[in-house]
Amino acid sequence: MDVSRKKNTVKMMGNLEVKEQIKAKDLLVEGKLIVNGKNLASEKEPVNHFYIGNPELDGCWKLENVNNELLFSQKVAGEWVEKQMMS
Repeated sequence: MDVSRKKNTVKMMGNLEVKEQIKAKDLLVEGKLIVNGKNLASEKEPVNHFYIGNPELDGCWKLENVNNELLFSQKVAGEWVEKQMMS
């Protein structure tokens, strides 16, 4: 893995494997962000949401950017139910 640093930026070429968790502030992804085999961000398809749990099952949480506000939803009886909006 090629890692270079410039000011508050870390640029990596190659793969980064995280065993536990990673914390990031102001994360900018150029290219792909792949988590558990799923592409969460790419140049062609920006993602404005992510799931905690399996989105096919009840109880899963979805965090979503809606007009620059953070929407928390939970899957209940097969449908997404809005729980809270934060601005």
